[in-house]
Amino acid sequence: MKKSDYDFYYKKFFKENKNEEYKVASYKELKKLFYNMEKGKEIKEVKYKEAKEIARLYALATGLIAMSIHVSYDFIEDKYKNDSIIYSSLLTNISNDIIAIIKLIDNGFEFQANNLFRNLIELLYIFLVMLINKQKRNEYFDSARLENSYSVWQKNTRMSKLNEELSKYEKTILNEELQKKMKEQRTRMYRYYSSCAHNDFSSVCLWCHSLNKEVSSESSSYFKYNLWGIYNYRAKEILEALNRLMWIYSTYFKNIITKPEYFDRRNYVFKENYIFWNSGIMGLLMSEKELISLIIKQADKEF
Repeated sequence: MKKSDYDFYYKKFFKENKNEEYKVASYKELKKLFYNMEKGKEIKEVKYKEAKEIARLYALATGLIAMSIHVSYDFIEDKYKNDSIIYSSLLTNISNDIIAIIKLIDNGFEFQANNLFRNLIELLYIFLVMLINKQKRNEYFDSARLENSYSVWQKNTRMSKLNEELSKYEKTILNEELQKKMKEQRTRMYRYYSSCAHNDFSSVCLWCHSLNKEVSSESSSYFKYNLWGIYNYRAKEILEALNRLMWIYSTYFKNIITKPEYFDRRNYVFKENYIFWNSGIMGLLMSEKELISLIIKQADKEF
């Protein structure tokens, strides 16, 4: 923010206008605001520290699995190379999305974190569908070359299509009642976060505030106007939802990779990189254990 720019526009537009309507802050005042936009935040990390650690562990585990596939590319057979690019790319972005959501929450940008959350949902379910459906995997890869990404999205990767494919898979592992509940849960979650991505007025209006649920909803301090991310009272709520989503994803992922007809690690991970793969799988197991422990601890507090 340059003083010369301020002086130019001040002299050009505001200096000659004496009317109150044309008052403008001094350069010193604007500069102070400019540099303080990211300071003075009422960060409540202590309230979501455990949920944050679990989310970071999920990011680490997913990233290690992505790395194990990525660094093995030159050593695997040509017929598996296209698939390996799909898997490593999706997993890398999943891991990065988690870290980005954490950083947004740490800085009070809850609405923006919700928008990225929707992207995370799509990445996770696209990844699972790519694992279980070879034809859709080939069409997804070829879409870049054929420049038909939109038609492939319409056919295979929009949420309704992903839901259909995952429901087919669930018939092999879940009873009918659970199948129905899982499909409804995916639809409900996606619709909720899509309201932020589509900028529905109710979401835009509500999410420019941070809700302090530690006080009564009737209190004036319940709704905190959240310009520039001053507050992050919903951080725990968002991260707990993220961890539940990752728990479901990792449960499906661990199930799928036990079935060679869907995925055989030896086709995608060179033996010298097993350490990354194994560490990633262990990280998923650790994340699950920590999440269950946290849920039990919270339940004990409620009762």
